[in-house]
Amino acid sequence: MTRSVLSLKDIGKSVPTGWLGRKRRKVLCGLDLEVEKGEVFGYIGPNGAGKTTTIGIVLGMIKQDTGSVNVLDRPAGDHEARARIGALPEQPYFYPHLTARELFDYYASLFDLDKKKRREKAHTLLGLLGLGNQMDVRLSKYSRGMLQRFAIAQSLVNDPELLIYDEPFSGLDPIGRKDMMNIMLDLKSKGKTIFFSTHILSDVQYLADKVGLLAGGRLSRVIDGDEFRRNSTDEMEVELAGVGLEDVETLREYADEVVSSDGKTFLVIKGNENLTRIIELSLRNGYRVEKMLPRLKFLEDIFSSEMEVAQR
Repeated sequence: MTRSVLSLKDIGKSVPTGWLGRKRRKVLCGLDLEVEKGEVFGYIGPNGAGKTTTIGIVLGMIKQDTGSVNVLDRPAGDHEARARIGALPEQPYFYPHLTARELFDYYASLFDLDKKKRREKAHTLLGLLGLGNQMDVRLSKYSRGMLQRFAIAQSLVNDPELLIYDEPFSGLDPIGRKDMMNIMLDLKSKGKTIFFSTHILSDVQYLADKVGLLAGGRLSRVIDGDEFRRNSTDEMEVELAGVGLEDVETLREYADEVVSSDGKTFLVIKGNENLTRIIELSLRNGYRVEKMLPRLKFLEDIFSSEMEVAQR
């Protein structure tokens, strides 16, 4: 029998708004949510839906107005539960004057690891995230993507049972995104439970066992991962870099949609034959294929319809 490792019951939360904060805006309204042991649960919703607020409540950093939270059989914020959680905030901040090795060692010391174990953890986890050659560089010199990789490494220092990630793919390049997906799948294979929020539907495509849609402050729907993968269309979303303006019209011959922005070209392609032509053109003309994912039309339709209901 599966065991719930994360349970939220009738959670309500409002925040001050307006002049001098005299008015309050409801962020969460009777939110009920369950995550079972060993699941990868994708938590999706538009910007401002309350995903980060939910995570803050789960971690005990924000107090809900109503309802109850149970994390690993303990109340939210409990010291014992926190020691078994790995967390990644949406916008992590680190001491810029320290090196990755120094700050990682500090975080590891909070879990009473001895010096040898801390050193081993640093080499293993920072190396896994592609920072092995940058361990002695000050974090002030790190790029946004490198800081995100460090944030992921520090979330694993205590070998946590439950991972709570807020926008884990933020700031990562395509290689970093692929590495992060592989890490999350590896953690799942080891029996870890992962709860991650995102507003990008493709993030949940290969990872989630279940997807919860936050709309109107409530979990309006939970979808089984196999269901939305099974109902995906035969369309592909492709992102190319290095496409010249003169080449865009050629791409339109094989793509249903073509949009160019900030040096990137986004395509929606239907059918294997058209996809093959686009790949051939990319190889011939030196375009870089940054992303290639099946289009989740089924999930997009559900998302749109639930948002319409919530806004009524």
